[in-house]
Amino acid sequence: MLEMNRGADHSMSVNRTADFTLLRSYNPCGERYTCYPPSDCFRADFDVRIHEQQLRDRGRGLVPVSELALYVGDPRRQRSRNNAANDCSAELVNRELRLVAERVLVDRTVSRVDCRAVGGGELMALAGRDFDLHPSGAYTAFMELGDASADRVVRLVAQGFNHLRIDARCAPGAAADLKEAVDSARGAGFKTVDIVSDFPSVEAGGSGYELADIIAARADSVRWQAPAPTPVPSANALDVQRATLQVLDAAGYVYLGMDHFALPEHELAQARRQGRLHFGVRGYCAGHDCDWIGLGPDAISKIGSTYCRNEDNPVRYSELVDCGRLPIKYGVVLSQDDMVRQSVIHSLINHLSVSFEAIGMAYLIDFAQYFASELSLLEAFAHGGHVELNHEWITVMPHGRLLLPAVCGVFDRYRRDPAW
Repeated sequence: MLEMNRGADHSMSVNRTADFTLLRSYNPCGERYTCYPPSDCFRADFDVRIHEQQLRDRGRGLVPVSELALYVGDPRRQRSRNNAANDCSAELVNRELRLVAERVLVDRTVSRVDCRAVGGGELMALAGRDFDLHPSGAYTAFMELGDASADRVVRLVAQGFNHLRIDARCAPGAAADLKEAVDSARGAGFKTVDIVSDFPSVEAGGSGYELADIIAARADSVRWQAPAPTPVPSANALDVQRATLQVLDAAGYVYLGMDHFALPEHELAQARRQGRLHFGVRGYCAGHDCDWIGLGPDAISKIGSTYCRNEDNPVRYSELVDCGRLPIKYGVVLSQDDMVRQSVIHSLINHLSVSFEAIGMAYLIDFAQYFASELSLLEAFAHGGHVELNHEWITVMPHGRLLLPAVCGVFDRYRRDPAW
């Protein structure tokens, strides 16, 4: 476990109360900003026909052409399901994929696929049938550590996957198992191998692997993620996160933000340096903003200026798919204000900075005037050394990266003004 009594303790804890107050005040729901507006602000009266029209208009000059990604379900929702449920879900997801493909009339090139390993081979085959898989695309399989045997990872490579994400959350075991899984995946030919783990615990005997085990496995990137959405961390948890950042930094990992770390040569770290880092529903990825199609219960899709969210009730989801209808329950059409704020939030997450001029030119606004109240609120972050403010830029400082969700929350109109 982390040593919390070393000399760095004092420097980490000087502003712990102020930092926790900022995080709690500006990010009260623990929002991660994988989409904006936040998904719980999508509307039940959303007209699915708008989303279907956006799908049909892709590549016709009516909707700007962007990359297209396929994301299958939420891995967190699969952890408690048995194999029969997974098989049933895979069959329905494949049928939903066909329903979506029927509505995408032009520009069927897919550059990213991200799905759980169970049923992944079949999905890749179907995606290749219904869409055009880009030869240099990023195709990611997500699998639990206990399933990451050498023969299974070899089969995934043969099925077309080139990125592997190993879920080591709540899976205590021998450190050698974790390193062996990473080494096996590299030996099988995966381009990158990433680890998702529980955040190190303050208490001894916490679940998951210790930080030293994660470092010894030498995965290309590490992401801390709870098995289920969590509220804002406590002040103690912020201390642990600061200690974790220091240890991983000493081990050679670059902290990207939003609980993501990567080795300097990893494509994510390179993308940050080159201005090509993108943050979306599956975390950071290399490339630019893209449209994505979410498949499976509760999955989120983004096409053009619309977001939508599938039925989370498996029975209702199945009924809609059986009827040949897209299983959408909620959605939203982005307003001009949504798009401006989304650009600011994602610029902070992706580039750790925002250019007043760039946003102003893109949306024909006076940034300082439009965000006068938000800039006033950011003074508290500037006073604590979390951000640097001038008349042209907002820059997130190294000390402020742990509070990045709270910095983004300053620009979240839905959290600050629920009546909006």
